[in-house]
Amino acid sequence: MAQRGGTVITHVKYGSKVYSPLIVEGTADFLLAFEKLEALRYSHYLKNNGIAMVNDREIPPMSVLIGAAAYPADIPKQLKKHCRLYLVEAEKIALEMGNVRVVNIVLLGVLARVLQFQNNSWEQAIRSNVKTRYVDLNISAFRRGRDLVSIP
Repeated sequence: MAQRGGTVITHVKYGSKVYSPLIVEGTADFLLAFEKLEALRYSHYLKNNGIAMVNDREIPPMSVLIGAAAYPADIPKQLKKHCRLYLVEAEKIALEMGNVRVVNIVLLGVLARVLQFQNNSWEQAIRSNVKTRYVDLNISAFRRGRDLVSIP
């Protein structure tokens, strides 16, 4: 939807006990966004010093396209006020790899740097959920994202 001017939000929680699938505003550890304005729009879910991993892409919403609003020029600056920002050229990498549809996997690789799972667990999940002919591409995209940044 976001690629067509709409908006999409998905909450993911995990742990030994999860009582609700929804994340309370101001408590999220991570924000993964495919577009900069979407990241800004939902950054209020992040806790202080949460981590935002954002595709460095601008998709103007309809209000910008019709001239009723301007696309904010300082989104990274605004995000950095309350979170650690990793602005990732995920779409550029995906296009270099020959398939724009692996943007999500590039971003997943960045996320993998901060989550406490073994790399082989991530790659096994990719192997189990991706069509065989796309497994190698997706694992390569995951590794490219994982190797992009050094997150403590």
